Amino acid sequence: MFGSGPDWLTLSAQNLARFWTHAPRAMGQRVREWEDVWAADAGSPSPYLNSATLVRPLAEDAVDDLATRLATFYDGDAGNGSWMLWSAWPTPDLTDHGFQLAGNPPLMVLPAGAALPPPPVELQIVEVDAARTLRDFESAFIEGYPMPEVTSAPEPRMYDLCALGGPLHLFVGYVGDEPVSASAAYVDGKTVGIYAVATLPKVRGKGYGAALTARAVQTDATLPAVLQASDDGQPVYCGWASRSRCATRFGCDREQGCSCRHDWPAPRRIPLSRGELSFVLERSPMKFGVHAVMRPPSRL
Repeated sequence: MFGSGPDWLTLSAQNLARFWTHAPRAMGQRVREWEDVWAADAGSPSPYLNSATLVRPLAEDAVDDLATRLATFYDGDAGNGSWMLWSAWPTPDLTDHGFQLAGNPPLMVLPAGAALPPPPVELQIVEVDAARTLRDFESAFIEGYPMPEVTSAPEPRMYDLCALGGPLHLFVGYVGDEPVSASAAYVDGKTVGIYAVATLPKVRGKGYGAALTARAVQTDATLPAVLQASDDGQPVYCGWASRSRCATRFGCDREQGCSCRHDWPAPRRIPLSRGELSFVLERSPMKFGVHAVMRPPSRL
């Protein structure tokens, strides 16, 4: 389906770079765009919100220059906190420059116009458009992901309303009056990037994460959707596939000698309410590299 199609790595890297820089730019925070990497410093205690994204492969002879530029950027002004570097392509060894490999989330793709599951009847999904729903989105995501380091951070902990109304869309799912699940979509005209999918631990397994993902996809159903899947999210995005199949197919590139770090339980089906959500990639698994630079939280 995708083998001879678009360059999904480049498309997803471009979408991710725009996603990480969009809100900080709108909120007057620090953003820098180079030809090879885009960087955003939200001044957050979470390294995720202070992310840099490579928009092309990193050559061995470019490592020193890249590391110097990023270190200078993140050490400036309100810097000195932790941050992350995302790469859709294999990178040279970055450990000598203070990076730690934080993970290799697989890239997943959902074709445009794919069938999507309806939400569970008890779940109401609302697009964020006001201060109350923005607080509810942040509450559901921070507890559900989780991201405890920003719990006591000053407002806005993640986003401001000025970042919305354009390509960035946030969604929150309610059961009654309680916000229980969240998702985000970034639409760049080529793909819909799916981000920030999280559900409170006490209500997982009910199809809420799949429903919030589907709602984010529907932001523009004429475009394919892309995401970088966490370990917890892979069974949801694989639809009715078993946990072990998801881990083998998407989490581990055995041809490249990657050691699989998943420790899944015995295979079992993950039911979604009345349909399935099946992000697929019909060729050798493609994975992002996430590298972290962890430093003392001097901003707090």
